[in-house]
Amino acid sequence: MTSRSGDHQPKRWVWGAAWGVSLLLGGLALAQGAASILPAAAAVHIAPWSGRWKAELAAQHLAAGDVEGARSLALQALRGEPANVEALRTLGLAAAQAGDPKAERLVSLAAERGFRDGPSHLWMFENRVRARDYPAAFLHADALLRRRLDVRASMFRTVAELARNDPAAKTALIERLETEPSWRSEFFYYLANDGLYAGLADDLALGLNAAGHGLSPDEQTIIYMGLVSQRRLAEVSRLRRGLGGQANSLVVDSAFDGVSEPLPFRWNLFGGVGSAVDLTEDGLRGGNRALRIEYDGYSAPGMVNQLLLLEPGRYELVGQRRSEDDQPIRTGWSIICADDGRMIASESVAPPQHHWARFRLAFEVPAQGCVGQWLQLQAHPLDRRQTIVVWYDDLNVQRAEMKQAF
Repeated sequence: MTSRSGDHQPKRWVWGAAWGVSLLLGGLALAQGAASILPAAAAVHIAPWSGRWKAELAAQHLAAGDVEGARSLALQALRGEPANVEALRTLGLAAAQAGDPKAERLVSLAAERGFRDGPSHLWMFENRVRARDYPAAFLHADALLRRRLDVRASMFRTVAELARNDPAAKTALIERLETEPSWRSEFFYYLANDGLYAGLADDLALGLNAAGHGLSPDEQTIIYMGLVSQRRLAEVSRLRRGLGGQANSLVVDSAFDGVSEPLPFRWNLFGGVGSAVDLTEDGLRGGNRALRIEYDGYSAPGMVNQLLLLEPGRYELVGQRRSEDDQPIRTGWSIICADDGRMIASESVAPPQHHWARFRLAFEVPAQGCVGQWLQLQAHPLDRRQTIVVWYDDLNVQRAEMKQAF
């Protein structure tokens, strides 16, 4: 993933995006910094010894285009308060507008002394992007993203554009994300739910995994569910395999014990109007957990699902079930192509079974357009309410040519 600095040059429109963001946010920050109980100019007359008021007045002069006045006031403020971050930053920005090479050092000092000083970090971010010093640029972006919630959406887009267009930026971004900044999960949510950057989310997740800093199950869920919502199943499959998802079973948690896997690759229990869904201890087999469904027989609620990534071919869904009453089992498993919603197999209503018994459902994954498949429990409603309770356990999918003996 590494790239020498000469391999690519950032596109001008990427520079423009970052520059526009920094101008906007810098203007907001300057306006906020200049706001006070008393106007800065009046305050300087009342308290001419105050470095704070001189620093604010210097910032106002700079915003008005008076570079020399800003420089003079900033120097006066620093003589009284050498650690005044606003004065140091204003002196640096004035130097930058005057073409003084000391500008970067001055603003960098302001950023070091004032971790919360947004304008300093914005300017340094912009400056380091232009130099393609992405590790330093993203360090300043990190400072902004931690402290300024109002800039996150704009900064996320700018950082994503840089990483999408320059491999060196992508490598540096992975290194920054390895530190697990507080905004990391939100950043992945932004990427995964924007069609332009969903592929970048994949690349970053795989890069973090390769570096030994893999995403948490919750962070993986954010990316997977964003991709699934856009029906980008090929990217879901690529990421799942790249992150080394559970490979010893075609169905994750076939015994319904409850596992720490990301959605949609574990059981998603919906329940809802007309049904109650739970993973609980089976009353007939002590110490054994199973899936319990209570259904009113009338509604059509979502109940349970899990995403599979089966290769094209013939399969069988096999499992065990039992019922607690004498009513027909009006719940059944279906296999649905996640890419386009095609139903490729579905169970019919079954007779009641008071003891655990095996069942099976044969199906075939088509060769085209069915990269992912929903394994989903669905209802077969009546025109009246008739409560049933059904249990499921040991649910798995196997290749048709590898049939088990029953």
